[in-house]
Amino acid sequence: MREDKGGLPQYELILNPTDGSTTSEGATAHAIYLAKETGAELLVLHVVETTII
Repeated sequence: MREDKGGLPQYELILNPTDGSTTSEGATAHAIYLAKETGAELLVLHVVETTII
């Protein structure tokens, strides 16, 4: 994390794990906002639950 600028921490990389749920969609929107505001790289990790039979 870089120095504070304009009230936001200055992240270099934001990892956003998502599973497609409503909650994760809100988190993704926030991660996009933070990445735009701070110039950080945004890495999205899509998580899928599988069942082994």
